[in-house]
Amino acid sequence: MQSFAIVMPSLKINGGNRVLLQLADELSAKDKRCTIYYIDRPGETFKKKHRDYNITSIFGDSVASMILSTILMSIKLRFAKEFEYIVVSDPILGIFSFIYSNKKRVRYVQSNDFELFSQNDKSNFFFDLLYKKLFKVSQKYAYLHVIFNSLYSINSYNKTANEKLSTDLIINPPVFNLNSKFARIRYITPDNPIRVCIISNNHSRKGLKEFIKIAKNTKLKKVNFILITQDFLNINQSNIIIAKPKNDEEYLRILDTGHFILSTSTFEGFGLPLLEGMACGLVPIAIPNLGLVEYNQNNEVSLFNNHQEFDKVITNLMMHPDIYRYKSEQVIKKASFFSIDNFYTKFFSELISQKK
Repeated sequence: MQSFAIVMPSLKINGGNRVLLQLADELSAKDKRCTIYYIDRPGETFKKKHRDYNITSIFGDSVASMILSTILMSIKLRFAKEFEYIVVSDPILGIFSFIYSNKKRVRYVQSNDFELFSQNDKSNFFFDLLYKKLFKVSQKYAYLHVIFNSLYSINSYNKTANEKLSTDLIINPPVFNLNSKFARIRYITPDNPIRVCIISNNHSRKGLKEFIKIAKNTKLKKVNFILITQDFLNINQSNIIIAKPKNDEEYLRILDTGHFILSTSTFEGFGLPLLEGMACGLVPIAIPNLGLVEYNQNNEVSLFNNHQEFDKVITNLMMHPDIYRYKSEQVIKKASFFSIDNFYTKFFSELISQKK
């Protein structure tokens, strides 16, 4: 039996972590042994569904404690005998993957990892410089495979790589295997309250501050915002409801109450949370970022640059419910391309099973 370890920086369910958890469940369903190694960081997480976990504890949430925990987890992986493949996505975990170079390492790149700390409040110039040097070193490791989730992530990676990697290594991430009750066409009328869902967190590049500015400055009285997060946020704004789902089903039920899915993130490798909303039929609106290119070729996503433009986009669609319904239907069709079956077939059958 082929055996795998999937390495994660935490069990918070954001887009990138969700992809790895789905991969773990799919591997188990296909009778592959799979253990999830993760760092137990502060904050809420979804309930665990996968069977096999190996946890490394962390004290605090500083960069220093995170690095120490990463080293300890890497040593565990070095001496673990129960698996042969290791799938690692997080770039910091990737930097320390030389510790377990005795294993077959598969690197799955999901963003512009080189710029990870460029706008991070927890770092400074010298830390960012050190990280970038170490990241370049990690690009020379003898991975079994390096795989990418989008054209944007491979182009970003290739800018700093000595050896340019082929675009054949792009495997777009999967969206939920949605129950049909969530994947439905939405209806909207100008007279009823409108719900705009957004998935965000405290990370500076995820656009939380920009979202709050939009909510505070909107002139639309019948628009309410549902902020889905697992971070501890203290936002005193009457038109913002904070939701903390405990599992996938609850997460989808929250999305199911919405009309629009909003993204104010300026830094995405793929923008999976936006696509998850699209798969439920929510009409997408977003601040432009390069991660959208993969699934916005026909302008399914309405783009805007500031809160004044946000109001115009919403108002236009509220005044034209036929256009809104058409967009809702089209985004469901678009999101259906990104299935777990397609992802698994490409990730496992075409890559991991090949001999290098």
